Amino acid sequence: MSEVKLTLTIPRGEAPLVVDDPKKAFIVFDITRLQVAESRMFEAAVVTPHKANELMALFNDAFLEATKHLAMARYQHTKAEQAIEKRKGVLIIDIIPGKLIEKGLATARSPLGSEDVRNAFITQDEDYIALCDRRDKIRAVVELLDGKKRAMENSYSSVKKILGENNYTAKNVDLSGSHAHDDIVAGDTIPPRAPRWGAPQD
Repeated sequence: MSEVKLTLTIPRGEAPLVVDDPKKAFIVFDITRLQVAESRMFEAAVVTPHKANELMALFNDAFLEATKHLAMARYQHTKAEQAIEKRKGVLIIDIIPGKLIEKGLATARSPLGSEDVRNAFITQDEDYIALCDRRDKIRAVVELLDGKKRAMENSYSSVKKILGENNYTAKNVDLSGSHAHDDIVAGDTIPPRAPRWGAPQD
């Protein structure tokens, strides 16, 4: 399977980025491993005890991967919210008072105008609109990753339930030399970093 990347574009100068290169204006979430796990979710409905452990390892690894990406996305969402509040502060203190005077809306009693009037100016500001749009895009990424994380958790639990119902756990393996469980061998579980990681086993 070719690599699948979810790119989150974040314009420079609008919010701090957790990246090594400050010139980068985007964050790339490589969700290839999540896609591999998702492509095998249907197996949770028909999994055999022989393949259960390998499938659980696959879903668990994907769950951890989703958790890592989700933490980054949520951090960026928080920074986006802070950028919006910062822009609102600049508007209210430095820009809106002059606009109110220019349009004859400022009074000695209410130099900053009413809340409705201030909001009218704020919601028409191009920079504010751009920041809100970025915040909403990041929120969409958060929702997407959160859904993938929950899907991996549910798939893992389904396989685990089947494994429990079949009473087929590691403690059932006969280590005394008997070949009663020759179908379970050390090579059954493919390490997450192996070339064929995530591929259905024969």
